[in-house]
Amino acid sequence: MIAKGNTVFGSAQSLTYILNDRECAVELERHLLFGESPQEMFQEMCKTVELNPNMKRPFLSCFFSPSGEYTTFWTLDDWQRLKDEIVSRLGLNDNQYLCALHTSKPHHPHLHFYFCRADFFTGKNRVTAARISLQCQKIAADICRERGWMTAKEVSKMNAGRMTPEKENIKRVLQECIKQSSNMQQFDEAMRKQGYFLKWKTRDDSIIGLRIIPVSENNNNSGLKTLPGFKLSEVDRGLKVRDILLQLNAKDVKMLHKQSTSIQEELTPDIMMMDITPQIAFSNDPDDDDLLLSKKKKRKTNKNQLTM
Repeated sequence: MIAKGNTVFGSAQSLTYILNDRECAVELERHLLFGESPQEMFQEMCKTVELNPNMKRPFLSCFFSPSGEYTTFWTLDDWQRLKDEIVSRLGLNDNQYLCALHTSKPHHPHLHFYFCRADFFTGKNRVTAARISLQCQKIAADICRERGWMTAKEVSKMNAGRMTPEKENIKRVLQECIKQSSNMQQFDEAMRKQGYFLKWKTRDDSIIGLRIIPVSENNNNSGLKTLPGFKLSEVDRGLKVRDILLQLNAKDVKMLHKQSTSIQEELTPDIMMMDITPQIAFSNDPDDDDLLLSKKKKRKTNKNQLTM
């Protein structure tokens, strides 16, 4: 199980993110909070922080992500139990917090927490800022050992340089379809024939991401909202959207060059021999030089008269 935590200055936007996750978040608990909106909940936390104004970063943001192989068939009750265990081990049962399950990554659902560090009843700081991320990692490792799960370090060692068969197949199909495609439309059609949909992510008219979705993949029946498929970086971190676009654009340029060449070959020899570049005439007659010099002097004289 991966875990990470940081003390932060805090904002209502952070609570909005926890409750959204691309509309795939499932709220598990808002503890000692009574507001309806993220703004109202954040204002409540800020009131509690006033009891202990010495904290520079009065909030704790953290997440816990168990390995997908252990949570594939989990229900919301299972996630609730894990949430309660984490809060108890952190010692923050008397602190305000918001917790939600993020499911936009169907293969890696995870818990997000947002705590007020000040005790709701006494105002005492219940979170030591130093090494808080290591504390979260230790809690995650302890839970894994007690449940018989592999720890994050063990999983990392096992997966070093290893890909799942599904991701290996997606990578192979991607590379083959790129080779046989001359533009994005052909690439999209080739991937569909292989059983994959492409969902491009854009921002300000620029393509910044890609999700590959198997046609046969359906959401699980656990009642959780999920985004199917894999992001390109999840298939292989070495795959970049920019590189795919560059390859397809390069082929587009070659195709345009081929088309222009074929058009030129269809033109008649007479037209092909025509020189359509601007022509500059030069003269070898010395009288022409004298004439040009006199014109320059005349223009200069007229210019001086205008300035006087």
